[in-house]
Amino acid sequence: PYILNAHLDGDQLMAFARPDKEGEKMLNKLVTQQTGLTARGFNRILRVARTVADLDGAAQPNAGHIATALMWRGLTPIGMGDKYAKTATRRQ
Repeated sequence: PYILNAHLDGDQLMAFARPDKEGEKMLNKLVTQQTGLTARGFNRILRVARTVADLDGAAQPNAGHIATALMWRGLTPIGMGDKYAKTATRRQ
């Protein structure tokens, strides 16, 4: 049986959508530097990143997938500069 990313509870989301090391660094930086990000907002970013990774055929979300999710939510990780600009764009 398949389960949608939207139907994962918090523990399932953390297990199934756990990003790679670079993605974890980006999320940690976002949590520590971005003001106003709620737990719900964090989970939404992770869900979208998991979906982007699925569409990309990746086993787990990476920093590029997370950057894409952040852009779609109108957020930019502080201090990241243009490092993820190419990976956060729409796939051609």
